[in-house]
Amino acid sequence: MHRELGLRADDGAVVYLNGIEVRRVNMPDGAVGWSTSPISWVSGRSEDTQDHRISTDALIDGTNVVAVEVHNYWPGNNDLSFDLRLE
Repeated sequence: MHRELGLRADDGAVVYLNGIEVRRVNMPDGAVGWSTSPISWVSGRSEDTQDHRISTDALIDGTNVVAVEVHNYWPGNNDLSFDLRLE
């Protein structure tokens, strides 16, 4: 089964559901740390919310936890945005 995930992340993000990565946007493959840069700088229409399908395999009965890490392309850049919708 799948659910819709609406995500706006300037410039990149990794989304976790109950500790399991379910979506990666504009981030390189492999391990991601606090200093990992997105693949590219995001601007204009690319900063709008994008819809993605995610698997619900990570859902559990009871309380579920969604965690997102957002990464900026340039250190010190004050242009960071984030919004999330899960339906």
